[in-house]
Amino acid sequence: MCSATNGDQFNAGSRSVETEVNGIDLVMVVEEGRCMGRSGISKAMKKMFKKLLAGLSETRMRNTQYTLVGYGGTGANMAPHTYTMRNRLATTNRKNDLVKALRKLSLSAEEREVDPLAAISYASQLPFRAGAKPVIVILSCDQCSSNSQVSYSNVEWQLRQQGITLHHVTQNTIVGARKSIFGFDSENAYMRHNRPESFSIVKPNKHDACVPLATSTGGSVWDATFLANLDFAAKFGNYIGTKNTRVTQSCKCQLNAAGMATAVCT
Repeated sequence: MCSATNGDQFNAGSRSVETEVNGIDLVMVVEEGRCMGRSGISKAMKKMFKKLLAGLSETRMRNTQYTLVGYGGTGANMAPHTYTMRNRLATTNRKNDLVKALRKLSLSAEEREVDPLAAISYASQLPFRAGAKPVIVILSCDQCSSNSQVSYSNVEWQLRQQGITLHHVTQNTIVGARKSIFGFDSENAYMRHNRPESFSIVKPNKHDACVPLATSTGGSVWDATFLANLDFAAKFGNYIGTKNTRVTQSCKCQLNAAGMATAVCT
């Protein structure tokens, strides 16, 4: 059984449902690595989340649902997993619940090799609603290695098949012809105060598999070393909130690779 943002439900195999896009299903994927425990990073991450959520609230995408996925932590939390929030549910429509859920993150005290692509694959198989734009934001300590238990091509297919936009926030500095590049997508680069400039000024990290994965899905890449900068948080939040412009969707309820019913929309 699939759900829509207006509360309606429909079964797998039923006819397509036409619906207005009035929300976002936002999945925050956070590496529970040692870097997230560094002085000031956790506090800065919460500020970024608050700015992001405020940016979404100011758009017409008011019916937003939040999910928190962790990976790369200690013990069983090494594998991708979903954190429960209010009333032990995996999703919430209250942004403060997401901020509170960050306290549950189990940060590793050791540097270890993690698998961001597997975490993205896991997040892409969560159930999404009709009438909501599916968005994944992954916050990682390092670049995404192509050495993964899942193939790059399969993860890319999962994102495209679900119509998911991926945004990659990494602790690696973005290199380019300008200083202090906050982020970029397939067309533009975004700085602190200046207007967007051409993507041509950026030198993308060729060793980061998440860079082409994000830009090819209509998403973006952002420099997490600026997390504590309020201008960065505001620009990032505003970018995510205004990037989703589709007005209507045609959705079918289908079983995904994990056997979960999810709305697949075009």
